Amino acid sequence: MLLKFQAVELVAEPEDDDLLTFVWLAAAERRHYLHLSRINALSDDTPIEIERDDQRWSAHSGIRGIRLSAISVHIEFTEATAQTLGGVNEAEIGLKLHADALDRLKQTLINLFRGHDCLRIE
Repeated sequence: MLLKFQAVELVAEPEDDDLLTFVWLAAAERRHYLHLSRINALSDDTPIEIERDDQRWSAHSGIRGIRLSAISVHIEFTEATAQTLGGVNEAEIGLKLHADALDRLKQTLINLFRGHDCLRIE
């Protein structure tokens, strides 16, 4: 299942434990989120934590690929991770960012995915 949304809020902290959170609104203004992090990353092979809306939909690692462009982030999850995320095997996140915010997002992704060979920046 494809999870497709326009991010209305972005938290990108390249200096602070390498965390990234996308927030979007659904029906009745209900807030949702997709969170990626490497808390206390001691080495490049530290797993990336993935969480969607709730800790019950979370996984350790399991990202097949991630692509950043000026207008979107596309993430592909492994089959095992898709099952833990409620059937979501890919996410397409629309972006409307100023240049400085896009640079911060890019640096956060580089830090977050260091040691993992799945990040493409277009």
